[in-house]
Formats: sequence, C-alpha cells, structure tokens
Amino acid sequence: MATIFQTLHPEKRATILAALRTRIEKAIEQNEDLTWKSLLGKADGFINVLSERIYRGWANNLFLAVTSSVCGGDPRFLTYPQIQSFTDGKGRVRAGEKLTPIFCPLLRDVSEPQEDGSELKKTILRGYRVAYVANVRQTNLIEIGAVSASWHEGKVISTQPIEGFLSFVERIPFQKTSSLGSPFYNFLKDEIGMPSLGRFREAHGFASALAHELTHWTGHGSRLNRPLASYCQDKAKYSTEELTAELGAIFLLKSLDIDLQDSAMTNSAAYLKNWLTPLQNNMEMLVTAAAEASRATQYLTALANGAIRVVAA
Repeated sequence: MATIFQTLHPEKRATILAALRTRIEKAIEQNEDLTWKSLLGKADGFINVLSERIYRGWANNLFLAVTSSVCGGDPRFLTYPQIQSFTDGKGRVRAGEKLTPIFCPLLRDVSEPQEDGSELKKTILRGYRVAYVANVRQTNLIEIGAVSASWHEGKVISTQPIEGFLSFVERIPFQKTSSLGSPFYNFLKDEIGMPSLGRFREAHGFASALAHELTHWTGHGSRLNRPLASYCQDKAKYSTEELTAELGAIFLLKSLDIDLQDSAMTNSAAYLKNWLTPLQNNMEMLVTAAAEASRATQYLTALANGAIRVVAA
C-alpha cells in the first residue's frame, strides 16, 4: 500500500492525509475503538453505485474512506464515464472536486505444463490499472434525481428477522449517535454510536453489534457500575469487558428468541477467541465475564419491561 501511495501526485497525497487526519480526530473525539477495520469502514464498505460491486483492497479502501469521510460518510462512488453514461451527459463533477484513485488488478490466466503431462491453470497478477472515481456527493447526481439523497436507504435490508429485538431496543432509553466506522460505546459521553442498518450485510449483524454496545452501556457508573475507565489502562480487564459485551450480545439475542445465523455465530466465536488470548484462556476471567453478561441481560430486560428505570448520570 505504501508503494502505491508514493506513486500518487504530492497534492493528492496531501489531500488524502488531511482527510485521514480528520477521520482519526473525529474517532478520538467520539472515543471510538479505532482499528484499521473501523478506519476503513464497517459492514459492506464502499460500493460502485451502478455495478453494485464492493471495492476491494486495503489501498482502495483507504483512499475511498478518507474521501467518504469528508462527504458525510456516503459510501457510493462511480467513475466519470459512468456519471456521463447513465445521465445522458447531464451528470458532472462539481468544480474544485478531485477524483479518488483506485487500483484495478490486471489478471491473466496461464497454464503451466506438469511432469505428468497435465496442465496447471492459474491466474497471475500482471500489474494494476489506475482508475478514478467520484463520490456521489462530489457530483450533481442527487440534484438531478439520478441517485437518492439518502445513502442510508440505498441498501434495503429486511428487519423481519430482528423485529423483536428492535421493539425491545425502543424501550431502552440510551443516547444514540451515528458512526461512520465501527459501532462504539463512549462511556465519557454515555452514548452508543451505530452505523445505519443499511451498512450491514444482514440484519443479524446489526442486532449483534447493537446488543454488544448495549452490554457495554450497562456498565456505566449509574447502572451496573463496572469500572470502565480503569479498563483502558488494564489489558486483562479490558479483555474481560469485551468478553462480557460479546457474551451479553449472545445472551440477550437468545433471550429474545432471535435465531443467530451461522455467520453471526462464527463471527462471535472468532471475536471471543481474540479476547481470550490476552487472558491466556483464563477460565476465571471467562466465568466473571459470563456472570457480568448475565447481569447485563437481566438489567436490560428489566429496564425494557419497566421493572426499573434509568437513573440520570
């Protein structure tokens, strides 16, 4: 990626780095758990609005992420020829806007003879072709009605599998804000940041992510009072809290009879394994996390049922 980045014009590099800095500063301000995954966008990432193909590759997603961040988080891009072709020449890029480079692999199928007389077919990378794309917010496509103004609704996901969860969440009085990257819980502001439902591949992913952050939310000092601030300074405690949140998400969804799909369970298993590693598979910590997750689920259930009320922080 560094090699590709160095091939760009200095002015383009400066623009990308400035936008990247803005993205990081915003994440720090919102107390996001900033990782490469959250920096480059969660869920389906960035999409070509005409072909509906997802852009792949770390370099491409880095460049698209920083452009998207200064365009309000809109993940939709397209090339200039596409802008012209589907608008009968009415589409244009706004004055002063600069296109974002993406790198398209040039592949070639080859066959290699084997000792037994057969041929081994494989695909080799011959290099990259540079293409340039514009975010829809850098164009006039919204004004002329060529694309929808609301990218949150650009991808329609059925909420039917998680209707029970959404109804449950409506009865939880938590403060919610939008997130351009990963979901997060900011314990300083006591708010949960969530991408829109349309940014997830499936409804279950949205439900699992929100349930995870809601479990963190229960740990606030005005609720179950887990010492969240100290966790930032202690890797083992931080790992335990992450285990608590992931187990809490599973417990909560199962308590609501939300069937977890195989993909969701696979992701949860991988996430749990990731946080068990710092604990060196410490079963005592796992038991602690499971107990706290159970308390969190009971608390959220009682809150949603009106059995208890949230005390003002």
